[in-house]
This record gives sequence, structure tokens and C-alpha cells, in this order.
Amino acid sequence: ASSSNTSTRHFRRFGPLGEPLRIDWEEMANLDPAKPDHQLVAEARAHSLAFDRYTSVLSHDVGPLVAARSIKLSIIKIPDDWLLEPEPDEKEKEILKLKSELSKLSKQLPNLSLKIFNGNINDEINAVSVDCVAIQRFSTHDIDRLLSFFISKHPMAKFPREQAPQKIPASFSFSEITAMGGFMDHAFNQRPSDTEISEYERAYSKFTGKVKKYFDNLPAILELPYRQILINICIENIGSVPAEDVLIEIEAVGGIRVHSQALKVDHDFTKAPAPPMPRAMALAAQNGMGMPIPEFRPPYMPNVSLPDPEDFHWREKLKETQWRFGSLKCARFRHEKSWNLKLWIIIPSSEDGGTGALKITARAGNLPASVTAVLPVKTSSRDVGLWEIAQAFNLPERVMKTLATLQET
Repeated sequence: ASSSNTSTRHFRRFGPLGEPLRIDWEEMANLDPAKPDHQLVAEARAHSLAFDRYTSVLSHDVGPLVAARSIKLSIIKIPDDWLLEPEPDEKEKEILKLKSELSKLSKQLPNLSLKIFNGNINDEINAVSVDCVAIQRFSTHDIDRLLSFFISKHPMAKFPREQAPQKIPASFSFSEITAMGGFMDHAFNQRPSDTEISEYERAYSKFTGKVKKYFDNLPAILELPYRQILINICIENIGSVPAEDVLIEIEAVGGIRVHSQALKVDHDFTKAPAPPMPRAMALAAQNGMGMPIPEFRPPYMPNVSLPDPEDFHWREKLKETQWRFGSLKCARFRHEKSWNLKLWIIIPSSEDGGTGALKITARAGNLPASVTAVLPVKTSSRDVGLWEIAQAFNLPERVMKTLATLQET
């Protein structure tokens, strides 16, 4: 038997068939004969009296349990896991049908998953903080002092104003004279040609300009390792079919930039251009006939290999958009496959203390909606002395000696 609550089952035991039980409602004055729960409890009481047996009322509903306890009957509360699932109504049946159809349809589509990991320890992350350092820039006077000291250690070569022909020493052998271009006395001249000297002077001027630019940018160069962080983007097709014509878009939002490789600076600029050799020395460096040795170059073989259609390739490179946006494409990204891309988030010095975000969007030709992952980026900054950072960088000795000139004041 059951009460009016269809989700609750009540169990009772009846006497033998043909022997209806008499219920004395006057002895159970606190029970209401009009209530189904009270009727069930009253029958249990009548059964106990008629057969002189131990009787308990089992129910999950509070109503019959309270009524049974009020007339001193034993009760047993039915556990939740005994209950049957309620019968769904028409609306619930329709929802279940739609879910089943959606499940069948989803099995015919790819399922792209995007995750972002810390590039160093490979833990999934949902936000990053970058603690930048700020180094005070050099003044114009400081740059002039640094350049002056550096150039004094790498002076430009001097040359005679005019040709000063000399006689070939009589002690020279025939092969030595031939190596210098023949029997002409001017071949032994100590001054390079005017063209060679002009080319050297232009190269030296370019060198000094490079040195000036290097020291001018040195504070920003030393800040760089503290302004970039490595992350790892992982895209995975966890569906049951390949994703066709996949496009991954990378967008740097706010005060950040994104690079496909770490930014590095070449500190090895300290070698000044070599001055041209005098004509006799230049000719002696050639072969025995005074002719330059031709350089052998292998024939050009064009690379005609086609890109792998199941791999990702750059469609729009980051550097073409000032490190703000880039995209990659894959013709056929197979199911149960994953692909990783390492990126460096860069914080420009003008964006100290700002915020930004890296947005990754994945689309596919046979996927109705795109998949997006967003990584918020927060930055902070602290002032650090240049000399402290320079010592930790193990800069070239000549650079350190040049910087030391500022420490002496």
C-alpha cells in the first residue's frame, strides 16, 4: 500500500485472507481516519493486536513515522537508496529525447579542447602575474661618456695621406714578387686604396652607431628576462572525428605582447671592423698568381616539399602585426590528437603595473561554435639598479669595464 505521495513506498503485512481486521479508532484518538498516512498506521496497529506479533511501520515519509510513534509503534525509516526513480512526466520525457538526439549528433562532430599551461613546470594555469624590474635610463651625458670610453679602447685606424711607393727589396725571391702582383714597385706600397679606406670609414661609423644604440638600450635589454614569461598552449581533439580546416587565433589584449620565441640580445658587438690591408699584404693573401681564389658555392636546390596537412602552420605571423595577433591553420586535425605551442608573453616597459590578457580561439570548418581560452595577465614593477643586474648577467668584459666608468663618479 502507499500514501498519496507516489514517490514513497509503505510496506505492511495483512492477516489471512477472509479475515478483515477491525480498527478501533476510539483507542487511537490522535489519528484521523480521513488521512491515508493515519489509515496505514491504524492498520499496522490492528495487525499487531489481532495476531499478537511485533509490528513495525516502514516508510521514507515523515508523516506515517510520526503517527506510528504517537501510538507507540516501532518505526523503520527507509534509506534513500531504496527509493525508485520517479516516473518522468511528458516534459521530462521530451527533454530526455532531445538529450539523446544531441548526444548522437555530437558523436559526429569534433570536440576541441584548449588549455594553457605554465611553460616551465607544465601545470595548467588560469591567470599569470609578472613581476617586472625597472632600471633607470642613461642620460645623454652618460651615453656620451660610455661611447667615448669604449671608442678609446677601439680606435679607428689611421692611414698615410698619399701613396709612398717603395722599391722591392732585392732579397725577395721570384715567387714572393709574383705573389705581390708582379715586378711593379708600387705593388709594395703600404697604403690601401681610397675606395678601401672609404669603405672602412663607413663601416667604423656604422660600428660606433651600433655601440651608441646598444648602451642607449642597455637598461631595457637587462630588464627583458624579467618582462617575459613562457606559457604552453595545448589544443586537443577529444571528439570521435577529425576537425577540418582548423584555425587558431592568438590575440594579445591590453598592455602585453606575445612572441613565438624568447627575445634575446646579442652582446657580441665589441669587435670593431678590421682596417684594410696594404696592397702588398692583400695580394700576398691571394694565390701565387696574384688572382683571388674563387669561392665554391653548391648549386641552388629549391625546397619543393609541401606542408603536412595534419600539422599546424603559421597563417599570419605575430611579428607582422607588431606582436599583437597571429594565427595558425591545420587542414585536418585528427581525433584523439593533441598539439602544443610555446609562446612568450612580453610586458613592454611602458605598460608597468598594467593588465592585459592572452586570448586563444580555435575554430573548425565542421564545428558549429568556436572554442576560446582567456589568460588574464597582471603586472607589477620594482626599481633595481643597473649595476646590480649587469653583474648577474655576465656581460662581456669590455662592456663591464665601460659601465664601470659611471661607477667611478
